[in-house]
Amino acid sequence: MVMLRKITNDGFNTVYNIMENSFPQNEIRSYRGQLQLLTLPDYSLFIKQEKGEIIGFIATWDLGDFTFIEHFAVSKEHRGKGVGSEILRELKACICAPLVLEVEPPVDEKTRKRIAFYEKNGLFYHDYYYVQPPLEKEREEVELKIMCSKKLDRNGFEKVRNVLYKKIYQCD
Repeated sequence: MVMLRKITNDGFNTVYNIMENSFPQNEIRSYRGQLQLLTLPDYSLFIKQEKGEIIGFIATWDLGDFTFIEHFAVSKEHRGKGVGSEILRELKACICAPLVLEVEPPVDEKTRKRIAFYEKNGLFYHDYYYVQPPLEKEREEVELKIMCSKKLDRNGFEKVRNVLYKKIYQCD
């Protein structure tokens, strides 16, 4: 089994291509903005490879009380083969803090399946109102939901939201 590998600039083009093919434009930064994150000490970009090819990635922020998964995707050709679950298992094995991520609300089969995937992998869906602030000036905010590897009450959710707003999105 090939474990996740942390990268800096090597492989970034492939990761960004997977990112562009997996997320709506409002949920990712520009190429340059995403590349600049690699210089930040709390940001990590891990890749999963098979036969030398990058088949998936997971981007995380170490925020002290929890680890925020900002982006996580598997290339289209490798979806539905257990790669995503494997990536999450490997991440959980090396990170002790609770995991937090944002998902689109369950409005159709695709979004419901994504939430079910995360639930199957040990995360809890929280139905509190949450908006992801714009990632860049010309982008719009996006209504999302929070999932976490532990159940959050309203107070716990608000703490998570406040940390994300301050440290990831630089707003209050």
